[in-house]
This record gives sequence, C-alpha cells and structure tokens, in this order.
Amino acid sequence: MANSDRPSGAKPVRHVGSPWMGAVNKYHVHNDEGTAIGIGDLVKLVGTADAGGIRDVRHSVENDASIGVVVGVVKRTPESLDTPQYVAATPGANTYVLVVDDPNAYFEMQEDGTAGVAAVGLNCSMVNTAASTVTGTSNMEIDSSEVTTDATDVLKLIEVVQREDNDGTIANAKWIVKINNHQLGAHTGTAGV
Repeated sequence: MANSDRPSGAKPVRHVGSPWMGAVNKYHVHNDEGTAIGIGDLVKLVGTADAGGIRDVRHSVENDASIGVVVGVVKRTPESLDTPQYVAATPGANTYVLVVDDPNAYFEMQEDGTAGVAAVGLNCSMVNTAASTVTGTSNMEIDSSEVTTDATDVLKLIEVVQREDNDGTIANAKWIVKINNHQLGAHTGTAGV
C-alpha cells in the first residue's frame, strides 16, 4: 500500500531519551521576510532582534543552519484568531512565532521521494517550499535526492516511523529526524554514518 503524500514540515515527537514536553521559545519574524512561514517550518536566526531584544528569525532554506521548528504563531488581534496560523510573506512589524529550539528534539517529517531504510543515520537537506496560506501548514519535506554523510546537512535521519500506515521502502515515507546543523548546537553537525 502506498504512503499518503501529505507534506507538513517537521512535527516535534520526542526529545533524545524522553518524550517532548512542549518547551518552546518566542522569536520575532524579521520584518522583510519574503516567504510565508507555517506550522512545521524550519527557521534560522539572522543576527538581529526587535526593539525589545527578541531575536529575529527567517524561513530556512535547504541546508541553512537552523534554530528550530515553528509550532505556533502569536496572533495580534482577536479577529485574526479565526484565520489559519501562518506568517505572511511580508509580515511587517511585531510578528512572532513559537519555536521548538532544543538541539536534542526529534521531529517527524515526510520525504519527497524514496531515501530507503539504508539511509538511517545519514544526513540530508530539505525541500524548501513556502507554507500553505490556506491551511497554515508547512510544505517542507526531506530531500531524498540529497542524502549524504555531509556534516553540514541540516537534518539527520534517525529512523523510519514505525507505524502500520508507513512503509520506509517506498516514496513519501515518514521519518524521525533531528536538526543536525543546529544554531544552538556545540558544533555545526556530525557526519552521517
């Protein structure tokens, strides 16, 4: 049976050695961001901050070192609570996201093709696509054509998700991944094995 093809970026599932406890930090979206950011998108620090000192982030691109994954958008007005949670491509000032920025967090993520179970432990890039402005969900996926041992690749393939509806040997498999090239990590990443 074919795997369902529903890209939704990265979803936090656990921490190294324990369940994910829901810890997030608030970041400011850089005022001139040019790509819609949705739930499940990887974001990166850009070295600036808002007037209150909250660090700025942007949408990550392919192998950018990343700070984490967006799990929420801070809404500014009561009227906006009925709209999908995403950040428009031109957010303007005072737009914030909640980010899982723990370097030891694991995420579930779909691949765009077939990396195959032999890819366990290797590193990979991600397909960089703007979030859906209809659902507010990320469209990022594992780039199965870019599976390597390169320590600068943004993601590490930990294991295939063990679920009856997921076959790791065919296209669109769901994987457990970790951000390998993490901006809060002690180093730029580790080589795939």
